[in-house]
Amino acid sequence: MAIMKLANDDETDAQRVTYKKSKSKDSKALFLIHQSVDGANFDNIFTTATSKQAWDILRKFTHTNGEKMKKIRLKILQTLYELLQMEDQES
Repeated sequence: MAIMKLANDDETDAQRVTYKKSKSKDSKALFLIHQSVDGANFDNIFTTATSKQAWDILRKFTHTNGEKMKKIRLKILQTLYELLQMEDQES
């Protein structure tokens, strides 16, 4: 029975080491994300606790803004296309 308890202690130690490594990697990733974004995006993510949360927020804002920009660009191009019609005096 003492051997069984020792094995559980080893697993717990291994889990602690794994957790510490994981937490360290996450902190480094969050630091790099913070260093890489501009001020406007930093304001959105500075309160996040994990790099995953920060990444998800950035992806959401980027995707949302990207879709809006695509729609605006499409509308501008459509207007420009309509303005390119030939005039009566053009051949």
